[in-house]
Amino acid sequence: MKRLFSLIMCAYLLTGCNGDGGNDNDTQVGYLTFHGIRGLSYETQSQSGITGNRGEFRYYPGETITFRLGSIVLARDVPAKERLSPLDLEPAHEAELYHGVMVNGLSTHKPVESELVRADHNLINIYRLLLSIDIDDDEKTGIYIRDETLDEIAAYPIEEPINFNKQPSDFGNSSVITAPENLFVWALCFRYGRDRQCTDPYDGRNIKSENIAISYMQDQLDIISDAMNANFYLSPYTFEIAPDDRSLKTVSVLSHRNKWKVGELEAITSDESVVAIHNIDTANQQVTFYNVSSETVAEATLTLNIRVEGDYRWHQKNLKVRIHPNPAKR
Repeated sequence: MKRLFSLIMCAYLLTGCNGDGGNDNDTQVGYLTFHGIRGLSYETQSQSGITGNRGEFRYYPGETITFRLGSIVLARDVPAKERLSPLDLEPAHEAELYHGVMVNGLSTHKPVESELVRADHNLINIYRLLLSIDIDDDEKTGIYIRDETLDEIAAYPIEEPINFNKQPSDFGNSSVITAPENLFVWALCFRYGRDRQCTDPYDGRNIKSENIAISYMQDQLDIISDAMNANFYLSPYTFEIAPDDRSLKTVSVLSHRNKWKVGELEAITSDESVVAIHNIDTANQQVTFYNVSSETVAEATLTLNIRVEGDYRWHQKNLKVRIHPNPAKR
């Protein structure tokens, strides 16, 4: 039940309920990851600011965005869009993500995402640092960098740049007390209120592990994919066909509030002796098929594979097709 509620909420968040509270300018609102990263400076060709509690930033379509933690550049010239995933901070990955791979006859992005998450040391180390300065120290609730921490970061004198391209085993190694990333995190105080006394610079947090960062990135990618998938539905959602009915049937791909347009469409049948695909019409977001079964009772599943225009992710929706002497009317 908790999982169902989460996906319903995700669907609402990705259909525009996450507005900015009525700001009347004509820029669009984007979000950095699903749960958000609060406290990063951002700059597009026309906009600048600090990411909000849900990672909000403003942009115009076609702009690119640069993110900083204080003076530290985390990502540069990222194509701005409504939902930026952890991998979007490295634009060089875009071509490989769009290419995807074939699994069981259908295109998918997920193995490519998983491989990149584990291979990109720069991104892994960036998220390790960000997770280390999250106020509640809990990667499952998003990353929230408090104003007090941002003030300390602004005042911190960076004498040697932080090298995010290190091997993860070398980055944040607490035994190397002169490492710039360690000195940076140790200089920050995460105690607040009456207990705000951080007298020992080495008594603070250590940088999060490689595995925690990989898990965080993969979770955010999966949640974004699940949320986008929840916005699509098939109409009708099931078919019952009489054994002697050989006419063409049509199923349409729709999205809530007509939010997204289909960029590519694939379809396969689980049993070619029951249902055959006649045509895949991407422009009209429809698939036509017909009954080829020699049985009076049979069943097959059509799997429609959908890629949103302007996004690399593929989303699968299943249609049950039942051959039956007394088909239900829909």
